[in-house]
Amino acid sequence: MESMTSRTDPPHQARVEGPQLPTRADLDRATAVTAATIADPASGPADTYRAAEIEEAVLSAYWHVPGAQAELEAEP
Repeated sequence: MESMTSRTDPPHQARVEGPQLPTRADLDRATAVTAATIADPASGPADTYRAAEIEEAVLSAYWHVPGAQAELEAEP
């Protein structure tokens, strides 16, 4: 027989992890790849566009890291 308490307690909810946000190192790496792609004479416009799109996606996700905006604005 179940006790009254167990029927009225809310069910235990497991904490679910969402996608992991990028780190500053991830952003710096994406920026370096874009710069290297632009500097590479063998890279065409599509390569540059693809690298820039990836960098933009990393930056967009990085904005969700607490304190990221202040950190980036503080740079010279």
